[in-house]
Formats: sequence, structure tokens, C-alpha cells
Amino acid sequence: MRTLFFLLIGLIFSGTIGAQQVITYSPSDEIIINPERGFYAHKQSTNAATLLDKDNLISLRENEGISLILMIYYLKDFIDSPISNVALSNIETNFNTMREAGVKCVLRFAYTWNQNSPPFDPPVAMVETHISQLTPVLRSGSDVIAVMQAGFIGVWGEWYYTTNFGFPNPDFQKRNKVVDGLLTVLPDRKMIQLRTPALKYGICDIDHNDVVTAETAFSGTKTSRIGHHNDCFLANETDYGTYVDIETDKAFLEAETLFLPMGGETCNPSSYSECANSLEQMQRFHWSYLNSGYHLTVLNEWVVNGCMPDIKKKLGYRFVLDEGQFTDEAKPGGCFSVDIKLTNQGWAAPFNLRDVEIILKKIDGDEKYWIRLPENPQFWLPEEQDTISHIIKLPENISEGSYQIFMNLPDPEPNLFDRPEYSIQLANQNTWDPETGYNNLQSTLEVTSSASSGECSTSLTVEPFPRIPHLEKITSVNQYSIATRVRLYPNPVTPFQDLTIEFNADFPEKAEIQIISFSGQVLIKEPVEIHPGYNKISLTSTKNLSTGLYLVVITGTTHSYLISKFSLQ
Repeated sequence: MRTLFFLLIGLIFSGTIGAQQVITYSPSDEIIINPERGFYAHKQSTNAATLLDKDNLISLRENEGISLILMIYYLKDFIDSPISNVALSNIETNFNTMREAGVKCVLRFAYTWNQNSPPFDPPVAMVETHISQLTPVLRSGSDVIAVMQAGFIGVWGEWYYTTNFGFPNPDFQKRNKVVDGLLTVLPDRKMIQLRTPALKYGICDIDHNDVVTAETAFSGTKTSRIGHHNDCFLANETDYGTYVDIETDKAFLEAETLFLPMGGETCNPSSYSECANSLEQMQRFHWSYLNSGYHLTVLNEWVVNGCMPDIKKKLGYRFVLDEGQFTDEAKPGGCFSVDIKLTNQGWAAPFNLRDVEIILKKIDGDEKYWIRLPENPQFWLPEEQDTISHIIKLPENISEGSYQIFMNLPDPEPNLFDRPEYSIQLANQNTWDPETGYNNLQSTLEVTSSASSGECSTSLTVEPFPRIPHLEKITSVNQYSIATRVRLYPNPVTPFQDLTIEFNADFPEKAEIQIISFSGQVLIKEPVEIHPGYNKISLTSTKNLSTGLYLVVITGTTHSYLISKFSLQ
């Protein structure tokens, strides 16, 4: 029905759109480096003391085809205390290094990797404190977080062996405090992952029939933001306990992962990890990413038995241009048409937002024009062909000449949208421009006043460069607090006013109030005493700050009472 609709639109405009050129594209058989998919490199840091090496990350991407890392922070020394400022600063620095190197991460926090040495995690109040401390860092670094695993609970952060969150029977009331905290901290467009289908049933209070569908996907609801990771993939029939009711859980996972992120690692060589079954299972569950370093026996068997190239190509999305039809020539102020067919030959669709742009670049000059189209590649599902078909208007003042037509699939995040490392390369021959991140559609549009096309009407018009990012920079933080009856006023505050915070607390403790810039810099730090019941804190030192947006954070020895945004005018 969708294709028929576009054909009718083309017929309606056939009297006003010029002659068409048809391009048949040649697919590429290469293994392509693309963002948020493929094999990942495992990185970890105890107490966030280790800084990532930018040159190493660039080498991974350029020489090993790895654009994704798994970044695990083991907060070993902070199991009974707040995270240190040094550790928080290092985590922010690592996000900056990832961004500079052109990679993203799957992020996880945990407290231990030793299942023989409890405690495995802190009480829920301390985890809440850590999440609130991490809020400004996670939000400012969210552009390079491909997805965040729930973590924080149990050995390795895998939610199994746990000291304080219910084991062997999960305490979902406590575990939901972690999930709800992370979903509040991260931008609504970002997702987290849980270790098993049963955990999602318990966290979301659903059963196997309540799957995310095309109608409910990417809606910002809790269920639409919780995906899956399997860290014992292909180990045996149950993947070492990943599935309880095997066929029911697998059917649920198969349906969910069309619209939710799926990734993890293998953990045990078995008959289930042989090539034929591995390919079948990765296709069935729409895998986007896998550990490149574990389990080595499984990975080596894939190399020896010849399925590794297919896995490297098909993890995540793989978009292939099939055919394009384009207008030959158009007048300034006139219209041209694009009709592009492409197929997703990968196992999954992109799980994060992705833009679709058409770009015109003058062949004998510097003029460039662009338009963001309404398509959403998150719905370009595996093994399906999609059609992009639009009538697009040219500006009245566009100069005459020949324009090369490109398709760009950029990351919509404002710090990444013009970075070629974060744009999607189509799997075709002679289309990719690594300098810009654009895909050459091998077609030109001649803009000339002598074109035969007449007037046309459409809501889509190309605009001159510079391009404008789809998303705004994150300058807001939702209030996150474990205190009750919180008030922060006046907001905005002027340099001549005190900033006042009121809240109720359960017990006394020493705390610290901090004012933090949105770049993560601590500008003001003062000790405060928290009392049981009503607390009122007035801050006078804001008069020394410049106008702008800031975070106020109140952190005790066992709790973080508040993290919120305020404006100084």
C-alpha cells in the first residue's frame, strides 16, 4: 500500500517534474564499519581510575573495524561511600575521549567481579546516591552511550548473585529503584538493557504476551526503553539460565528485539555455538553487537568454519541501495523528485534515532543544500525493502549548474551530527565518501531556468548549508531526589537573591552542597548538616556565578538528597 501511494504521488506530479534517470546500484560484499553495531572491544576500569587511550580507540576503529566498546566501571572502593570527584571526572573524561576517537560505548556499572567475596553490591540507598552523583556526567556523555546495561546489582552487574536486591528470588521493588533511576537520568531517547526476559517481566510487571510492537516502539514508555543482553549466548539450551520457559521466553525475545537493542557475549563452546545454529539464533533475535574477545574458542570456531565474515557483516543493520530514480533537471524554485529503494540485509534495525538527509552539492562550486526527510530508519527492519519517495522544492535563489545528489544518515546528536565516523555507510560500491560521511547516489540534478518543469507544491524544501542538528544539546536535568517535599526557589534566581532548597530527611548526616556547570565543573562546594525532618538550606554564593544554567547537588555520606537544574539570570 505504501509503494502504491508513492506511485500515485509521482503520477500527480508527473506534469510538473522533469525527465527521470534510473540508477541500479551494485551491492558491496565488504565488511563495513558502522556506528552502534558489530563486534565490540571490552574495556573496564576499577574505581574509574583508568583513562581510555584515544589512539587505541582510533586504532580499533580504523584497523580492526570496531566502533563500539563495552565500558564497565567496577566501583569497588565506593561500595559504602559516595563516588569520589576524581572518579566522576575520569568518567567524564572517558566520554570525551570516546567522542574524539569516533566510537560509542555499551555502558555498565558494577561493584565486583568476584562471586566468592561478598558483599556484591551496596544497599539500595547507596546505589541511588551513586546514580544521582552520575546524573550530570551520564547526561552530558549520553551522545556516545549507544545503550546502558542496568548493572549496579550483583557480580559483574549482571543481576544474579546479589547481597541487597533479593537472591535467589529477586526483590523487584528494590531493583526497580535502579531501573527507574537510570530511565530518569538518561534522556528519554536512550535505552537500558536487562539480562533475561524474566527480569523484564518482573521489572515491568508484564508477561510474555506484552511485547513491544511497531505501534508502541520508541514511545518513551518504560517497556519501550528496556532491551536485552545475553552474556551466555549459545552456551546450551537455556543459555545457562537466560531462558526459564524456553520457547515462551524465546518467542518474547524474538518479537521484542525487532525494536529493542540485543547484544552480549558467548560464554561456553557447545553444539549450540556451531556456525549453522549461531547464524540462525543471531538472525532470530536480531543481534546488534557481540564481544570480540570472549569466548575465544567459540570465536575461533566461527573463523575456522567460515561463518565469521557473515557475522561481521550482518550484526546490526546493513543498508543496501537497490535502485534510485531521480529528476534530471529542474528550475530554480521548481521541484525535483527522489525515489530510492533500499534493503536492510542485517539482522537488526538501528535502535537509536537516526536522520535521513538528501544533500545537493554543486559540482563546480562550493554551494551545498540539504533537507531532513521524515523517514525513521529505526523502522527499516531486517530483510525488508523500504522506499524513500518525495517531491522536493528548490529555493528561488539557487544558482544554476550541476549538483551531485547524496544521501546522509547522520547521528542526530548535536556533537556528532557532522562527524563522518558517526554517519551510516551504505553497503554499495562507489557510494561512500569517508571525508563527509555522505553516500553518493550516483545521480546529478541540473538546475537551469530552461528546464521544462513548471510550478509545483510541496512542504519539503532544501535549505542552504550550514546543516542544523535534529536534537538540541542536553541542557536540562530532571529532578532526581530521594528526599520528600523538595522545593527549590526562586528559579530563575538573580545574583541578588539566595537560592533556597527545602526538603524532608529521615536521619541526620553530614553532607555537601555543590553547584556544577553543565560541562561537569564543580564551581561551588560547601558543607551542610542534614537533620531528621524538615531541612532548609540557603545558598548565597551564587552571586559569584555568571548567568546561565547550573546543577545543584546535595550529597550526604550515604544518600544524595537532590540533583536539580536552576537558572541564574
